[in-house]
Amino acid sequence: MERERWAEALKDINWLCGRCQEGRLRLPDKDVQSSMTADTQLVFHEDWFDHDDVVSQFTALMTCDNVRCADPVAVSGKTQAEHFQVDWDEYDVIHTWTVEAVTPAPLPFPLPAATPDAVKQRLRSACQLLWSDHDAAGNKIRQAVEALLDDQKVRKAVAVPGAAGSAGRRQSLTLHKRIEAFSIKNPEVGDHLMAIKWIGNAGSHAGQPLTRDDVLDALEIMEVAIDDLYVRTRATLGARVRRILKAKKPVRRK
Repeated sequence: MERERWAEALKDINWLCGRCQEGRLRLPDKDVQSSMTADTQLVFHEDWFDHDDVVSQFTALMTCDNVRCADPVAVSGKTQAEHFQVDWDEYDVIHTWTVEAVTPAPLPFPLPAATPDAVKQRLRSACQLLWSDHDAAGNKIRQAVEALLDDQKVRKAVAVPGAAGSAGRRQSLTLHKRIEAFSIKNPEVGDHLMAIKWIGNAGSHAGQPLTRDDVLDALEIMEVAIDDLYVRTRATLGARVRRILKAKKPVRRK
């Protein structure tokens, strides 16, 4: 996961295209529209004002650089410019971009083709919300865990016997109980899903709100869980390691 590209403030915007999952999304060299915020305009002409303190609202249209995709993506937020003197009459300018909205949302990691559609949908929603509502984004990732368990055929309810002479009923299982049931056969991925659940829970209840890092933690953990279940990179590599250890020499792939 390209975590550093999803920071709160970015010196460079360079994301994985959410549509094709191959191309990159970058701000254009030109055609970035910006205008000073009203708060900046109020103090812009004050003697004490420093031009590095200018805050502008920006908007731009990025295009995926994969020519087979070329999907347009709208981005907006705030930007500031820092001026660095490189010669007595020459300055370099470095912009910092604080993104507030992107649509359609980029992805922090490629979603394998085998990923269930319901999981993909909720993760894409989480990526859309990340820029504006961390709690809602965390809750969407929690919902992705529910969808993943559905795909893994983990039951949602159990039969509860009724009192003498009465019919039984179905009792829904909490996400916690469903993860515990899943963990019996896959404890490592179960731990990953339980960690995501706790992050999502914090975003669903009153209290300390989730941070961007919290949401990125959940996405990073989900990336590993999806890989372990649907790509099995670590399992495949582990099997190869065991074959090499047993042979005590290189083992050619078939």
